[in-house]
Amino acid sequence: KAKGHTGLFECAHRGTIFLDEIGDLSMELQAKLLRVLEEREIRPVGSHRIVPIDVRIIAATNQDLFQRMEQKQFRADLFYRLSLFPLELPPLRERPEDILILARHFMEGLGGGFAMTPRLEEALLRLKWQGNIRELRNCVHYMTSTGHTLLDISALPPHYAAAYAPEGTKRDSQTLAT
Repeated sequence: KAKGHTGLFECAHRGTIFLDEIGDLSMELQAKLLRVLEEREIRPVGSHRIVPIDVRIIAATNQDLFQRMEQKQFRADLFYRLSLFPLELPPLRERPEDILILARHFMEGLGGGFAMTPRLEEALLRLKWQGNIRELRNCVHYMTSTGHTLLDISALPPHYAAAYAPEGTKRDSQTLAT
C-alpha cells in the first residue's frame, strides 16, 4: 500500500503487546526494541514521521536470559528494562497436576463430549511434554480426531504409542499394543 501498514506497536497504542520468544531476537532488533522502550516512540518503516506510543509489553522466552547475557547474545539493558515484573512458569513436565486439567479443557474446546479412560490418563501423566502445553494441545487434537468419544491409549499419536508397547513387541507406527 502506498500509505503502508499500521505496525504492531502502533496497533497496541494504549494497550499491551505480547512478544513471544524474546530471547531469540537478534542484537540489532534488541537495540531497536530498547530504543522504542526508552523513547516511547516509533518511526514506521519508510516514513519520516515519529509516532508516540504508550504500550505495556509482555515478553516470553524459554531461553535462559542470564546465560544469554553472559554470552553477549542478549542485551543486559533490555533485560532489565523488560524484567519489571518477572514470572517464571515451570514447564508442564514439572507440574503434572495440570496435565489432565488442560487435556480436558482442550477437549471441551474441540466440541466436548470426550472422556478419557484411566489408562489414557496414566499415559498422559507419564509423558515428558518437551513441547509443553502446545504439545499437549496438539496431542489432544489428534486424539479427538479419531472419531471416538471415549479415548483410550490407542488414540495417542503413533510417536507416543511406542512408549506404551509391551517390551519385546514389534509394532508398526499405526498400531498400539493394548
